[in-house]
Order: sequence, then C-alpha cells, then structure tokens
Amino acid sequence: MIPISDRAGNTLLDLRFGVEPAGLTAPASLVVVTHADTVLMVFDGWRKEWELPGGSAEPGESAQETAIRELREETGIEVAELSSPRWPRSPGA
Repeated sequence: MIPISDRAGNTLLDLRFGVEPAGLTAPASLVVVTHADTVLMVFDGWRKEWELPGGSAEPGESAQETAIRELREETGIEVAELSSPRWPRSPGA
C-alpha cells in the first residue's frame, strides 16, 4: 500500500499516528476511511487529483477536531469521533 505516488511525482513514504503533545497542535489533518479493502478518496477539482479528505486546522482546533470537520465538509460524513487504525503492523514495527 505504501509508498503511494501521484502523477506529479509526490510520494507518501510513511504514515505515523500519535497523540498531540499538550500545548502543541497539528497544522493540518488527513482522514483515512477504509471499507472492504478500499480507501475513500475525494477529487480536488482545482488540483485535478484524488486525495484523502483533510485540510488545515482552524485556530484552537485539535488534530482530531480538524479531521472530523474536514471529513464532514468534504464528504458529508458525520462522525462524533475517529478511531486509530487497525492495520496489521509489519514484523518489528
């Protein structure tokens, strides 16, 4: 699944999950929604690219709040909270 590259040559090499340290906020959030071995993507009409739902944080917003808001704005999917991924980890990870 990773690495993933787009037509412009941008490559996602790694994906890390964590908790924001107290007092620090993430500048943006992406949401990975999976179902039946597929990943939800949205089409950005301006960039003409498929991408994960997500975007910039608003002032005072946590990474999770940003992810929930962006998922709603870009897809219409309403959730109260997001869970961490349940992907199988590679040996030694």
